[in-house]
Amino acid sequence: VMEAAVSLILSQNTSNRNSSAALQNIRTKFKGDFEALLAAPDSEVQDAIRTGGLANVKTKRIKQLLRAVKERNGTLSLEHLRSLPPADVKAELESYRGKGFGPKCSACLQMFTLQLPEFAVDTHVHRLCNRIFELGCPTPEHTYEHMNKLVPDSLKHNLHVLFIRHGRKICGARGPRCSSCPLSVPRDEQGDRPGARKGMLERIPCAYARSLAAAEFEGDPKRDPACE
Repeated sequence: VMEAAVSLILSQNTSNRNSSAALQNIRTKFKGDFEALLAAPDSEVQDAIRTGGLANVKTKRIKQLLRAVKERNGTLSLEHLRSLPPADVKAELESYRGKGFGPKCSACLQMFTLQLPEFAVDTHVHRLCNRIFELGCPTPEHTYEHMNKLVPDSLKHNLHVLFIRHGRKICGARGPRCSSCPLSVPRDEQGDRPGARKGMLERIPCAYARSLAAAEFEGDPKRDPACE
């Protein structure tokens, strides 16, 4: 679990290929010994992860996380999270916020490594959720707070993966291919999209995601406290 947490920090603002190369360098140099990594000069860690970009920043974040974990648990391990109730897992990971491990990393660790029902929000998911559902949430953190409550637990992992793919192939940050989008809902003469949130969910081209249309979408998410 600790290696997965370090890997998530390495994955920030870079490609999967570059972050994977940086993680492999960490494995080769420190052989899974996070005590050695923490004790190593920053320059050694930076050299090992340079292929992942932002080596100085990521070295600082990795060491911040390692120190926080050791201070809290007395050891550089997060394996105990596997046996904790989900609420306790989330509480511990949130205690590392500001210490090298933010909300996206926390949600991804819970969703992918610990297989808990969390809806992680990265830049792709943030962009899609706000375009599709017109949330009006200013940051990924706000989008996470809203969508993690909205999306049923059974769909969180698959919908996250689907949105990542859709964001990369269709709904890019620049030049989105709206004419090819299976989620497109026409606007009326006033420029509104009646029932857009529910209508778009019904158009999501996957059986597991279509069931979202049966969920309740009452109220205006723009007024949700999570978006303020």
